[in-house]
Amino acid sequence: MLDGDRFHVQVEAPEKIATIRSEGQPQDGQDHRSSDNFSIQNIPSYATKLQWKIVDGPTGAKFDVMKDISFGIDETIFYDLQDGSETEIKTSEDFYIANPENTNGESFTVEVYAIP
Repeated sequence: MLDGDRFHVQVEAPEKIATIRSEGQPQDGQDHRSSDNFSIQNIPSYATKLQWKIVDGPTGAKFDVMKDISFGIDETIFYDLQDGSETEIKTSEDFYIANPENTNGESFTVEVYAIP
């Protein structure tokens, strides 16, 4: 709420919900994984989508998001994301960035926003 707002307007602005550092290629010994696990939780009630932004490193990078499944085959949740991509909302504590492309081996940072 805004201070002194007698109408109690809730501002529906993009809210950053995750920041992830990814290698520019799969981690040593991994086929797909290029980041540690990250969590997407506590989505604001007004949010209808997630937006993915590359804020550091090669801005032309593309990547997938996979879900780490213990004792099972990891599932690809989102394919071919890039700077500015918007997706449906999925929540988990066990997502990771995978299969980075167009990085020249350089690491990059992704921020995830909940958007109206």
